[in-house]
Amino acid sequence: MHYKIWLRPVLFMQTFVFICACSPLPHRHDVAIFKDSVDASVDAFEILRLDAERKLMKDNEKRLARRGVKVEPVGDCTAVITDKLQKDASCMAQWSIYRAKQASKRSDIVEPGCKEPAFDVHTKRFIFYDIEKVYRTEADACRLGVRRGNSVSPDALARTGVLQNTAILSRQLKSYVDALSKLTEVSDFDALNSAVGDAKLALDGLAVRVEEMSGKQLAMQQAMDPITDLLGSSLKLLLENRRYNALKKITQQADPVIAQSAGILSRNSMVLMIPRLRELGDQYLASTEVFNEELKNSEWLIALAHARLHQASYLTLYRGHPASAFQSMADAHHALVEALDDPESQFMSMKASIKEFSATAKAARESLVKVNGDK
Repeated sequence: MHYKIWLRPVLFMQTFVFICACSPLPHRHDVAIFKDSVDASVDAFEILRLDAERKLMKDNEKRLARRGVKVEPVGDCTAVITDKLQKDASCMAQWSIYRAKQASKRSDIVEPGCKEPAFDVHTKRFIFYDIEKVYRTEADACRLGVRRGNSVSPDALARTGVLQNTAILSRQLKSYVDALSKLTEVSDFDALNSAVGDAKLALDGLAVRVEEMSGKQLAMQQAMDPITDLLGSSLKLLLENRRYNALKKITQQADPVIAQSAGILSRNSMVLMIPRLRELGDQYLASTEVFNEELKNSEWLIALAHARLHQASYLTLYRGHPASAFQSMADAHHALVEALDDPESQFMSMKASIKEFSATAKAARESLVKVNGDK
């Protein structure tokens, strides 16, 4: 009878440990919303950046067209077919014939004089033909360029990289929030170790990019904790606690980096948005010029509806501006840090901040997608 009395608490403890180890992180849903909102904000920024890039390319091509410049490949394009591919194919055929004769033990065989492609002489094993290496060489030779005297320059026709560093920053920001999201979903210690490592690598890369773009060294970069510190040293900690502590420490260290990243992206969004605002503003003003003419009642009503549509398109872009989304991103990340540190008093504030960020980010992406669709 005594073993039954002790069995219940033991089973209870085992069940408790199992539930704690596998239960979802309390902030998992909030981190998922934060991740989706960062993605939406970056998408909105990329719409602006790529539009600016395309416009610069078109303007440059129009200038070159007016000058009537001669365009041709910068190198000996297609020469690789006869210089390498055909020679390699012929050599492989010779070696195939040689090996077939070897197998039949014929005495009249002579080893080919060419080095056999796609064959490792050290391991004596066949390998895949490196067509990717051929592609890279050919892609370089086949670049389009502008003839200038005795040379061909690819620079005049090269794809204009608008804010390339900022585009890289955006991708690294996405990598960071992807790592955070994965951290909240891990279900065992191996996955947790991997997720923390990914988060640290993403944060290191983001911090370096921010330092390069801002010219300021971030204090967190020198004080970055090793992975073991982020995970906690006690093996007795349950997975849930270790996951929570890792998320807490990573977000704390990332907070100044996220704030700087948000500031950089917000400022660049302002620069990129000005041409779009000017375009929509001019369209709105032009739509009202029709009222200077004599209009029938039906024409007047159509003109008014048309003007209101242009007015809405113009003003909506202010409300759905990526600059506002990135400001909300910094606020939401800081709110998450505070809620992880003090969940009792900061939890609802964090919820509200992330909700606002989500709405602002979605509005930014949707407004730019709509404007692009209306062009």
